[in-house]
Amino acid sequence: MSLIVLDGSGVAQTLKSTLDTGEHVPHHKVDSVAGNVSAIQSGAWNVGVTGTLPAITPGTGATNLGKAEDAAHTTGDVGVMVFGVRNDNVAATLTGTDGDYTPIAVDSKGRVFSTTGGNATAGLSNVASSASSVTILAANAARKGAIVYNDVDKYLYLKFGATASTTSFTVKMGPGDYYEVPFGYTGILDGIWEASPTGSARVTEIT
Repeated sequence: MSLIVLDGSGVAQTLKSTLDTGEHVPHHKVDSVAGNVSAIQSGAWNVGVTGTLPAITPGTGATNLGKAEDAAHTTGDVGVMVFGVRNDNVAATLTGTDGDYTPIAVDSKGRVFSTTGGNATAGLSNVASSASSVTILAANAARKGAIVYNDVDKYLYLKFGATASTTSFTVKMGPGDYYEVPFGYTGILDGIWEASPTGSARVTEIT
């Protein structure tokens, strides 16, 4: 039996078929995706394909879903939007077991939930007061934060950097004052006290 189909240009084409358990199975070689093929044969039928079926390869152009790594965004780019799932109960879990796919959880304003890691270690040290510049805390790339307590009877001139003086300092701390080093600063801290100081700086470094 032969089937008549219309190709993408509307031209009738003849397909050969074989009988398979009461159904005619047409045989047609597919070479490209140009145009559309419309079948005149009605009812259920199977298509046996020889040759190579065309594959769909995602592109990286403005109208493609694929995007090249580090490529700059331009107006009109097309892509798949990433959605989050609103979860007002932060104690509830949206995932099953380890390794499962899971949606991104957001609050009622669309903000993504996140947590900060805990601090494992707090190191304490004492630095004797001095009327000349001394290092209060050495530079430490692993530092997450630090606290300096001025347990001295004189003012401490604390500097973010080397060689503190009464005219080159970051913060002036009175007796009994304490100062929290902003998280993110990992450089050296030097300090100098007024003349004839007595006591020490109590330093806590969090890493």
